Amino acid sequence: MGKETFHQFYQSLFGDRWAQLHEALVSPIKNTVAVVNPFNMDESWRSHIQATTSPEWSGILLPQLVSETPFPAPSTFGLKLSPYYLLDYASALAALLLEIRPKTLYADFCAAPGGKSLVSLFKLQQPLKALLNEPSPDRLRRLKNNFAQYLPENILADFSMTSFDGRRFGLHRAENFDVILLDVPCSSERHVLLDQKELEHWKPKRSKQLSELQFSLLCSAFAALKKGGQLLYSTCALTPLENERQIERLIKKRPGQVEVLSHPILETYFEARSQGFIALPDRQGMGPLYCCLIKKMA
Repeated sequence: MGKETFHQFYQSLFGDRWAQLHEALVSPIKNTVAVVNPFNMDESWRSHIQATTSPEWSGILLPQLVSETPFPAPSTFGLKLSPYYLLDYASALAALLLEIRPKTLYADFCAAPGGKSLVSLFKLQQPLKALLNEPSPDRLRRLKNNFAQYLPENILADFSMTSFDGRRFGLHRAENFDVILLDVPCSSERHVLLDQKELEHWKPKRSKQLSELQFSLLCSAFAALKKGGQLLYSTCALTPLENERQIERLIKKRPGQVEVLSHPILETYFEARSQGFIALPDRQGMGPLYCCLIKKMA
């Protein structure tokens, strides 16, 4: 097991592409992306950074900055609210897939650290009824701290932040939410490759074990979704088992109830899978991030 088995496993999945993809996964991220926080009114921070806007993306992303060198930590400017949030392009794009409106009842079932939900709220810029759930108490504290650093009190007042098992929401909150984000725990191979200890202990069954948790969360979230509602399932995994196969399983389990949606963002900046889309750093220059936007049919 370990490093050699890891490479054999992913070579079997990606074939000749694996060498190029592996190199991209272990290479430094070329551009740092900062999504500007519209709730921060103090613009003094701009004089302390060197960055450029990205015209290619300006029509679809919120105001953002791109730099080939890392940005300062947003907390270093001493402002009441942090001026920008740092994340991967693919995650910022994924957040914009969610059709959130002021009267939307929104849920994020695996919420920490909260980047995608924050970007969605930056776009809306209005109060929103939302449930943000994170089963890990430590990660929930991180989530609460993050949101307090970026959002004003009138926005935070409408949030419910909980630490429940997401596999139970389908039972207790059936057909309750208009929009659900489900960014599930996953194999996160990029992090494994950058951690030699994790890489040496890696086993193929890791993905199988995670896939069972993911599917339980997906079924629960789908049950908690209103008819006509939308759910975004996402991972930072490479394996089809954790990505498109999960959607295929859901379609089989809920025949006639699942509609897989496309979107111009996905069609333009991601690559298609049998179900959903993925962004990988060797071709898209971002990710890994798999996304599948689904609608619950009436």
